[in-house]
Amino acid sequence: MADPHNRSCLKALRTTDPREHKERIEKSSGGLFLDSCSWILDNAEFKQWYSHPRSNLLWIKGNPGKGKTMLLCSIIDGMSSTAEPNNQDACTPSYFFCQASDLRTNNATAVLRGLIYMIVDRQPILVSHARNRYDRAGDQILTDSNSWETLSKIFSAIVQDRRLIDSYIIIDALDQCTTDRDLLIGLIARLSAATSKIKWLVSSRNMSDIEEDFTMVHKLEISLELNDRSISQAVGLYTWHKVGELAKAKGYSDELQNAVYRHICLNARSSFLWVALVCQDIANIPTQSCILSRLAGFPTELNALYACMLYQVCGLGVSKLCLQILAIVSVVYRPITTDELSSLVDMPDGALDEETLAQALEICSSFLTIHQRTIFFVHPSAKDFLIGKATNTVFAPGMEHIHYTIFSQSLQVLQKSLRRDIYGLNAPGFPIDQVKQPDPDPLAAARYPCVYWARHLIDSVKLVKQHGHLHDGVKVDVFLRTKFLYWLESLSLLGSLPEGALSISRLHHVLRQKANPQLADLVRDAHIFITHHMAPIQSSPLQVYASALVFNPANFLVKNLFSHEEPGWIVPKPRAGDKERMPGGVQTLKAISEQIDSMVFSPDGTLLASVSIDGAVQIWNLETGRCTQTLHVHPASVYSVTFRPNSSNLIISGREDDSIHVWDTSTNQMLQTLKGHGDAICAIVFSPNNNDLLASGSWDQTVRIWDLAASSCVQTLNGHDGDVCTIAFSPDGVRLASGSSDCTIKIWDPVNGLCLQTLHRYNVVSTAIIFTPDGTKLVSALNRDSVAIWDVATGQCLHTAFVGAPLRQLRFDMTGSCLHTDRGTISVDFVSSRAASLEPYMRGYWISADNRWIKENSEKLLWLPSDYRACTALIRISSMSLVALGSSSGRIAILRLLDSSDTIS
Repeated sequence: MADPHNRSCLKALRTTDPREHKERIEKSSGGLFLDSCSWILDNAEFKQWYSHPRSNLLWIKGNPGKGKTMLLCSIIDGMSSTAEPNNQDACTPSYFFCQASDLRTNNATAVLRGLIYMIVDRQPILVSHARNRYDRAGDQILTDSNSWETLSKIFSAIVQDRRLIDSYIIIDALDQCTTDRDLLIGLIARLSAATSKIKWLVSSRNMSDIEEDFTMVHKLEISLELNDRSISQAVGLYTWHKVGELAKAKGYSDELQNAVYRHICLNARSSFLWVALVCQDIANIPTQSCILSRLAGFPTELNALYACMLYQVCGLGVSKLCLQILAIVSVVYRPITTDELSSLVDMPDGALDEETLAQALEICSSFLTIHQRTIFFVHPSAKDFLIGKATNTVFAPGMEHIHYTIFSQSLQVLQKSLRRDIYGLNAPGFPIDQVKQPDPDPLAAARYPCVYWARHLIDSVKLVKQHGHLHDGVKVDVFLRTKFLYWLESLSLLGSLPEGALSISRLHHVLRQKANPQLADLVRDAHIFITHHMAPIQSSPLQVYASALVFNPANFLVKNLFSHEEPGWIVPKPRAGDKERMPGGVQTLKAISEQIDSMVFSPDGTLLASVSIDGAVQIWNLETGRCTQTLHVHPASVYSVTFRPNSSNLIISGREDDSIHVWDTSTNQMLQTLKGHGDAICAIVFSPNNNDLLASGSWDQTVRIWDLAASSCVQTLNGHDGDVCTIAFSPDGVRLASGSSDCTIKIWDPVNGLCLQTLHRYNVVSTAIIFTPDGTKLVSALNRDSVAIWDVATGQCLHTAFVGAPLRQLRFDMTGSCLHTDRGTISVDFVSSRAASLEPYMRGYWISADNRWIKENSEKLLWLPSDYRACTALIRISSMSLVALGSSSGRIAILRLLDSSDTIS
């Protein structure tokens, strides 16, 4: 998938990769034993579903332990292996395994995300259905309250797309889909009837509500209880396989192997799970003579077997720790790692060492299994037993107490481990997709606490309040006041910022009734902070200290609590006259009209002139932030404004009255009006060696030279066949260049009016032009987001380089080594190196082509929120760079930036 936007969309869809989930299930079950699953191939309903074009839905149902999941794994492998080498996608199914103990896999939205991810990953052309919505709203389409509706529309469009290769969709364990299962079944019913391009295979336990949801659905069914003979034979084969592995590993005699096999077969009751649990247990018996007596003590019913195994756990010296582990693993919102578990266990004497934890997990192996350091239940029925029939043993203090323990331990580990720039990224704009997890990972033990501490607080809010943790200056308040930004950074690194926002939202709802008002207000501000600044923090984690703080209103608690974390390269705005309660590092000016069309700084940088789209010109004092004058010069839009060199006089031209007006900004008086053009005047420039000499370019296809002292036109230059868009004097003032919509640039002698040279580039118009300091070359900004270099003498285009956005202003520095533009500064080294792109040659601060970032050199520095993205931009380079951003809302944002190299920590 070459398109980075497509890759970003696909990455956002992924919660887990179903292929990795399937691999983990098979490994934790000891591998896939195909002989125990082969019976399905001879089943009449399965064969009809597989081969008949109108049989689109098959439901396999059965009680726990009947091997449904492994059966579906074998079907998936069988279909994948029969695919033709040159048409692999035609038979390869897309699939999803539901798991109730994991928030990432226990809801209908997650199922659709997983299926869309697999289908699009296999057929990238179908990503367009997701991109249409993702490009408009980003990750929110996957997490907001309307995510099911959005994803179901995307999924429906994909499976009904004619480009979709005919395929299969397999969903295992619908009973484990605990949220919106009825919506999922309804969607399956509609789509299985609407299109024959997809065949559906789903499995579940025998549950009355699922049975009810499927009542009116046209489908085929396979009940494992009604196929007991086939299941019993399959369990027999599986038992022979498992006992054979045991005999080989433990050195059983043939007699013992046969005795174990017969006993298990007689008592298994067609349950693969019962066989697996028993074999796992007797594998740990060191003395072979005790094996048969141990087997005789096992109950034949599954829950009774679990009870027997729990009794054994309770009889050991570390039973208290084991029961706490079982309780924690039962209530967490996703499977946790051993590192995370060690941080959540409450040990009276302090930290839990690895050896003790490993010993306790081994004792719990009848209920828990470990895959790549992550802890899972051996089967969903094990968790069902612990939170159901065994709840008085495992949750003796109450389930709320376990949630409280997890909450309390979580805040403890977060308070100790979270810090600024925990992964050492250094650069404020370091992109999340380039972050590499350090080894060792400083967040290893804090990953689960980071995402879920607030959920467990809510689940135990009565106990939390009883312990006083919701008071000012106590646990929750202290954490938010000291670690909030570091927490958001870590959430971004973990890809879990939306989950953090959701948790804080729920926490605020709870605390409005149960906490002190001050804490509720802090949580409210925290939620607003996350939701308003989620995009930059998700994109670059360290933007939590840059964009999020800089553009957060000054009266917000988060802004005040973490003002010490603001970037050192942002100069605080002047306070005088600042009536708006806006960000402390951003000076915000609000024009009287909407959409800023153009802006210009005064020569000394103390004033800014802004032009609104309706023709209003406002003069702003940048020290006070006040509008000192508003000039309504024209009834329609003002086209061009510029300050007279070494003067406060403002030169204004308009679209409709074809005149140039000279205003004294200190007295608010119009000094002169120059008339003579026959159409709108769109370019004005002063001679570099005579402040009274002014040139203007017009839609009437002419350039006029004006003497301000005499208020007269001294020369008219004719020759263009289109609007004159831009003009520039040579450094010595003896040449004038004009760029036109006729795709030419003409070089003139402004004294005698002769055209000396015509530069032409097919179908490209110059939006701004300037001579190089030696006058031998001309730089033109092209309307196709590029810059061209011309030889003035020969008229040849020497080089063209891509800049990514239109440029409206060009100016060389005193040395001629840098070209200053309205979007930033470009090193002229790009000419000698004949660079194709100017981005590597941008120097200092500049605005990215998409208007999303202020960059420094090649590094992203400050994300611009959508309200601050420029319709027009302006950068003034001095010892302190001034960045002005004019928006479509009429807002002008002024940032004062120092060289960040000495201030970024």
